[in-house]
Amino acid sequence: HRFSDKPEDIPRTASGAPKPVQAWVLRLTQDFKYDSNIVNQPDGKLVKVSFTGSPLSKTAVFGKYEAIFDNWIAVTPELNIDATIHLNRRNDVYSNDNTTFAPAIRSRLDHIFNAKPAAGLFEYEYSYGTRDYKDKEEVFTYYNQSHNFIAGERFEFISPGSTTVKGSFKLALNQNSKQNFWAPKVSVIQNWGISTYTLATTASWELQIDKDPFFDQRSYAFNNSIGFPKVYWDTGVDLSLNINLVDTMRQYQTRGLEKNIVPGITLTRHWGEKSTVSTNVSYNYTRNISGDRATYDYSKHVIGLGLQV
Repeated sequence: HRFSDKPEDIPRTASGAPKPVQAWVLRLTQDFKYDSNIVNQPDGKLVKVSFTGSPLSKTAVFGKYEAIFDNWIAVTPELNIDATIHLNRRNDVYSNDNTTFAPAIRSRLDHIFNAKPAAGLFEYEYSYGTRDYKDKEEVFTYYNQSHNFIAGERFEFISPGSTTVKGSFKLALNQNSKQNFWAPKVSVIQNWGISTYTLATTASWELQIDKDPFFDQRSYAFNNSIGFPKVYWDTGVDLSLNINLVDTMRQYQTRGLEKNIVPGITLTRHWGEKSTVSTNVSYNYTRNISGDRATYDYSKHVIGLGLQV
């Protein structure tokens, strides 16, 4: 957001980066979706369970406040809370009902790199999750929690656009202690500005080391999205393609190198130039390809309607 279209009228930090119009952001999102395969039932399963699809409701509240000190240090506490409830009350479906409480603190040190705005990034993310995994219709049963420590640098390497390089270290604790793990991760994010379109590409590598080495895995993710604003009737179109390759390591003989491919499309309409209200329609297809066709090889369709204020 900006105060003016004139570059000289835009408030900026010492590096030249634009300041936000307002320090506070508060957002409420309500999504209604249909997931055709909640339990990720394998396509090759000999005896299939009927009615594993379900409508679901996801409600989320997000808030953040950005404080800028000495015109170059930005500190932003965030809080995200969400709850997902499935309308299909089969026990193997509603056992996926869940909630997440996820605060974060993000700091940004603005500076100049190669005569252009840049920023050092230092962040901490915490997540506390509950889930009805015991099939008792008790969604607030503790399920997992995680701590994620992140450091990175954002700069303009390829113009027009920005490049962000991040390294992180996650410590995850699960109700099943055998699946506790720690995971280093490296990611590179490239945002491109092409005319009025926006293209984002992310490549990442992560190594997950579990308490039980049987669950160790190494993953390579390639996520791409492109946005077309106001294509028709003030409606924007976002196309995405996410590809995740998972080296199952100690399970490689049975599962091999798993491929998870998720193309998607989202149509979003903003109701008025100054309004914060938007609605969207989305569709995602998921295909998980595994050597263990009877257990991990599956596909699903997810259709959604969303409201954001």
